[in-house]
Amino acid sequence: MPLRDRDNFNCPGWRERFNKNIAKATYVAEKVPSVRVDGNHISLKKLIESNGIIPISVEGSASKESCEIEEFLELGSNVYFYLGRACPAYGDYAIALSVEATNDCPQSWTPFDTGAMYKFFASRGNRDRAKVYIKEALEQIRNPRQDFAWFLATYFNELQDYWREEKPVCPHPEGLYDYQSKDTEHPQWTVWTWEVGIEKEVDLRGVVVAWSLDKHSCSKPLKELRSSGILEQIFSTAKRLKFNEDDIDFCKAMERWVLKECDL
Repeated sequence: MPLRDRDNFNCPGWRERFNKNIAKATYVAEKVPSVRVDGNHISLKKLIESNGIIPISVEGSASKESCEIEEFLELGSNVYFYLGRACPAYGDYAIALSVEATNDCPQSWTPFDTGAMYKFFASRGNRDRAKVYIKEALEQIRNPRQDFAWFLATYFNELQDYWREEKPVCPHPEGLYDYQSKDTEHPQWTVWTWEVGIEKEVDLRGVVVAWSLDKHSCSKPLKELRSSGILEQIFSTAKRLKFNEDDIDFCKAMERWVLKECDL
């Protein structure tokens, strides 16, 4: 992704898309929150019992595979969020951090899910390319929200397409955007969804702006936690998203809220 060498960017019509979209994309990039889905490794009950502290990715708070990929890519341990998107494959509840909380943390951004990127190159028998590729991406992203705005404005005809599972109109030079994991629970869109890695444990108290959950799997722990008063203490500043589960799931509810917050 030529976030720096834009003069040599070869994608038909990109300047026209950029000129049409950049003003709104800049506004969206400044407002879009970081979103995390969990439950597979840190249950809602476990999260509340830890007083809202999400630890960095070690076994127990992340999958063994994720930890191994981090180690291979030499990333260090992080707490991972998607920029504005929520993937139900990771659990049964979603939380959104305030923009200010994200901006104030030591962090690294990538224009892809690091695990999906690694699996793409590994599927082609070239794991070492993944290690080089992520270093190149990290070097290019110097002003994360400005760079995300450029990506939105350039790679999509309409900014909402980032949330519609629409493949970017500019092809990836190595074919990353065409990759579909054999693990069909992880949708293809993760390979072009921006990821934020926060390089320390995250204290959610006072920084969560919205949350949603799968009522079927979370109803019992939710009642227990509400009666204890701990839930309100951690999510006191957050909006719980109400939605019709016959219409959308908790991740789509979160993404609808994000789009509304971004005036899209």
